[in-house]
Amino acid sequence: MGSMVMSTFMMFVPQHVVFLFLAICCVGFFGIYIPYNESKKKGEVWKPLRWLKRMTSLGVRKEKPASTGGRRRLDQLERLREAGIISEEEYKQRRRRMEKEL
Repeated sequence: MGSMVMSTFMMFVPQHVVFLFLAICCVGFFGIYIPYNESKKKGEVWKPLRWLKRMTSLGVRKEKPASTGGRRRLDQLERLREAGIISEEEYKQRRRRMEKEL
C-alpha cells in the first residue's frame, strides 16, 4: 500500500525536484548534522555556533545564579526535618556539609 502511494505521488513530482530534495538532505546531513555531532563528542562548540558562546560570555544572555541549586537543596533538607524524616543531628550534619560545598 505504501509503495503504491509513493509511486503515485512520484508520478506528479518532476525529477529535478526529487534531485533537489535529495541534495538538500545530503547537505544537511553531511554538512550540518555530522560536524555538529563530532564537535559535541569532543566537547567543543560547533564553529557556526561560536557566536552564541561569545554572546553569553558578553552577558547578553542571563544565566541562572549558581546559588539557586544550593538554596533548593537547603529548602528540601528543612522540609525533611520538619516532616520528621531526618533527626535534628542529621539535619545539622547535612547542613554543615552543604555549606562547605557552597
